[in-house]
Amino acid sequence: MDRKSDGFVVAPLFCGSGVTGWRRTTDVPAFRDMKLSTAATISGAAVSPNMGMTTHATLAVVMTLFNVRLGMWVTNPHQPDKAVERVIGALHRVFGLYWNELVGRASHRGPWVYLSDGGHFENLGIYELLRRRCKYIIAIDATGEPAGKGPLNLGGIGIPLRLARIDFGVEVRLDLSGIDRDPQTGLTKSSFAVGRIRYPKAGGGHGNPEDPNDLDTGYIVIIKSGLVRDTGQVRDRIPADVVNYLRQENPGFPYDSTLDQQFSQPQFESYRQLGFIAGNQVAEVVRTATTGVLKPGSVPGIQDRFAALDAAYRAKLA
Repeated sequence: MDRKSDGFVVAPLFCGSGVTGWRRTTDVPAFRDMKLSTAATISGAAVSPNMGMTTHATLAVVMTLFNVRLGMWVTNPHQPDKAVERVIGALHRVFGLYWNELVGRASHRGPWVYLSDGGHFENLGIYELLRRRCKYIIAIDATGEPAGKGPLNLGGIGIPLRLARIDFGVEVRLDLSGIDRDPQTGLTKSSFAVGRIRYPKAGGGHGNPEDPNDLDTGYIVIIKSGLVRDTGQVRDRIPADVVNYLRQENPGFPYDSTLDQQFSQPQFESYRQLGFIAGNQVAEVVRTATTGVLKPGSVPGIQDRFAALDAAYRAKLA
């Protein structure tokens, strides 16, 4: 299939994927003993001969020969027979795995699987959360986008939603016009977007997003890097130092490619500040939207908070 990859999860209780199957992490030594730092490093292995949908046969040969290989081979959770690994392990790891990288042909069927950057399949982790039918999802998208003032590609959001619809039948109603870039100003209306998730029901059909008690529905909040236009409210104002960095040093901010791994101090601080502002904007919208809706003295529950955020986002786009 054209995906040439699948999402892989390493978690305290279980590890695996849809194609390898799942096993308890404690039953697979490679993952039981894996450090968090190792898992995080693998998940950022962006430069690799095998890169999922973007794997290129010629490029795989070149990258392997010049040892540009940031991925990692690990024990396949679907292969519990340790005797196989003992007998053919040494020879296979020396020759077989190297050959698979060389020809860009990593597979889930052998004793080992090849792990690389999560973005080679889906960058935000939304796909796996939808697989688990989570009712409340918050995702932060810092995907690189084209330079200029034109519309954003929004691939970081679109790809997992497409895959989840194909594989799980999940429908997501998500209006992205608020976080899209205005072609005239390059600014956005909002730093976040709110959508409603409709999971398939056991007897057919999908959940009703208008029914807050429907267990087959949920909310998804996408926080997207962008410069929100000044609405006169303090929370929407861009700090002077961020404006200076944008105009003087980096007109492409805040949509730099993730290939840029060496941030200068102004660049790092500008992204940090933008993320801080975006988080505050979401929190302030929730606080403001729930005020006056609930009884005095009552504390809003998670359902109230997401519902208020959804209503406020719809009002912002109206």
